[in-house]
Amino acid sequence: AGAESVANWLRGEGYDVECLTDSSGPVESEDVEKAIAKFVTLPPRYGLLVVYFSGHGYWQARSDRWLLSGAPTRTSQAINLDGAMDLARYSGIPNVVFISDACRSIPDTRTGTRVNGIDAFPSYEEIDRTSKVDVFKATSEARSAFEGEIDGEYQSILTHALMSAYQEPTPDMIREVVEGTEHLQVVPNRELESFLKKKVNDILADIDVN
Repeated sequence: AGAESVANWLRGEGYDVECLTDSSGPVESEDVEKAIAKFVTLPPRYGLLVVYFSGHGYWQARSDRWLLSGAPTRTSQAINLDGAMDLARYSGIPNVVFISDACRSIPDTRTGTRVNGIDAFPSYEEIDRTSKVDVFKATSEARSAFEGEIDGEYQSILTHALMSAYQEPTPDMIREVVEGTEHLQVVPNRELESFLKKKVNDILADIDVN
């Protein structure tokens, strides 16, 4: 549900969107790889790429794994977030933003510790200028991400806080940028960090996460 909410929201903001969910069948790592390849092209066609994930996650060997439908039985059915971020730096897209709304739990089974996943991004030798890569994670290492009832609806806390930053930003978060003849009001990534920390804590204080 979080992925669908974010996809609909970004479409409304004019983004080209590829939304993958398991509502109608398994999501394979190859599906993610193909979806990202539509945006990470030679020559580059986009100035900004947002990669959002909501689901189960592991933190092992100091790296995040986003678990897909076949994990942990199939060790390739996950996304290695650190590997994806590394390749994203040479995507040719000036700014790539990763939003990880997932637990960062330490695997407690043998099969869980063997999940490696894939990097999901293409690796282009032709790109020599590094991109700016930002990442927002729902929780700290070895901890669970939270969901709860907010405004009568059960939902992810990080996703709710993230969307609030754009739907109800405080005045000091907003910057004006000029694109051609347009003057646009935006919330830069630099302003998100402190807002998200406060917003998530405020939400947690009002609900029973158990």
